[in-house]
Amino acid sequence: ALARASVFDGGFSLDAAEAVLQEDGGRVATHLDTLRARSLLRLYDAPSLEGELRVELLPVVRAFARARLEELGLVAETRERHARYFLATVGGWAAGLDGPGGVRLLRRITLELDNLAAIVDDALARPDEPGMPARALTGLFAMEPALAARGFRSSDVARLDQAVELATERGAAARQLALAHEVRGDVHKDQGRPQ
Repeated sequence: ALARASVFDGGFSLDAAEAVLQEDGGRVATHLDTLRARSLLRLYDAPSLEGELRVELLPVVRAFARARLEELGLVAETRERHARYFLATVGGWAAGLDGPGGVRLLRRITLELDNLAAIVDDALARPDEPGMPARALTGLFAMEPALAARGFRSSDVARLDQAVELATERGAAARQLALAHEVRGDVHKDQGRPQ
């Protein structure tokens, strides 16, 4: 459980832990409690979402656990679970932003920016694997509402540029490419680069 938890960047919710750690018999909560008791992770209240617990590994523990995940040969499988969970979950939140509770959903997306960035970076690092250019764009689309609200950093813009160029080269679906170019154009225009 500790090794698999290392795939998260930043904090993560208990729901995310259940989806990514996936133990039989509902033992994820027991594992997390054991790890907390041994000071290998901490539980905390999400600052922008009252009453919701988040889990976080300390950086030195995460580094050790990631090395262990590699030793166990579980990196690819765990990253896939991580990506599937966050792209589906955050994509659903993004779709509900205009409805009731939109502000709370935006706060949720903001809390998951580090996890989404890790998914995008992983996809960009594996451009020749099927579906990775599309995955990078999907991750960026999920991040976009929170990034737009707080402002795009140079690293966000570079990630977006790389994903759009890769998807264009690899012939991503026309609808996805059109949306990607629209988002990219809006970001560059907002940053004073209308060309």
